[in-house]
Amino acid sequence: MQLAARDLFTYVKGVHFRVNPASPTCADLPPDVIATLLRDSTVHTGVSVDTLPSGSIAQIGPPSEPLAEFVQALRSLFRLYPTVPEVYIFEFLWPGSTGPSHRLTVGIVAARDMTMAHDISTLLPSAYAGHLGVDVMFLEPGDPIVQGLTAAGILPVVECGNSPSL
Repeated sequence: MQLAARDLFTYVKGVHFRVNPASPTCADLPPDVIATLLRDSTVHTGVSVDTLPSGSIAQIGPPSEPLAEFVQALRSLFRLYPTVPEVYIFEFLWPGSTGPSHRLTVGIVAARDMTMAHDISTLLPSAYAGHLGVDVMFLEPGDPIVQGLTAAGILPVVECGNSPSL
């Protein structure tokens, strides 16, 4: 018997799934995550740390999806922080080890802060209705990615010390 995952999840609502249980990429999917997956066609998995391999070649570009609600949610979030970092939103494509990765990226010019990354991940289910996965990337001032964003005309959606209005 073959059944598309979407159909399976729709038929057995309320069930907890474990995908690839013997694999390092094992994933637990409780009912609320499955509901999000069915609604958004993606799983918002919270926060994890990953580092781009040295020498990686990537492409960056402006977002291709409407993001006004997500940008407003980010601005509201950063009003709660004592120091507001510079925040960019861009699309990031790089040929990863498991195949190409095309992600919407929230680039934050600040030291790595897992609490901040988690705070951003909590905004996603209600403020981002797009189809790309979302990453949070911490950048240093003068980082080549920041220089690339500037060269591409991608401006911060939140600027140091203030939250500009839409």
